Amino acid sequence: MSLILIIILLVLAIVSLVLSFMKKSDTAALEKEVDERSVHLLKENSALRERINRIEDVLQIDSSQSNHNFATEQINLNELLKQEITVLYTTGLTPENIAIKTATPLDKVEKIIHDYVQNV
Repeated sequence: MSLILIIILLVLAIVSLVLSFMKKSDTAALEKEVDERSVHLLKENSALRERINRIEDVLQIDSSQSNHNFATEQINLNELLKQEITVLYTTGLTPENIAIKTATPLDKVEKIIHDYVQNV
């Protein structure tokens, strides 16, 4: 009985060994896929860099113009913030709630409200 079991195990071992040599390796296919994807990403990265360079060339603006535009935008944002704070104040919100809602420091909210009350 044990001799038959040994022979069966030996045959199974030989069959497994032969099958393992016959099986194709999946790592070669995976390596090829990884290489293809990395080349694709490198090409895509290069194309994006070229686009960015072209956009930078097209959008070259005088530094004085850009500083002036930035200052104007900053003034507009401050005016919008003041308007939003005064509207929220007139609807009955507390300065603390307005500060939270607008993500503005409480002292700045209180100053804007004080200026609004003085002018009304």
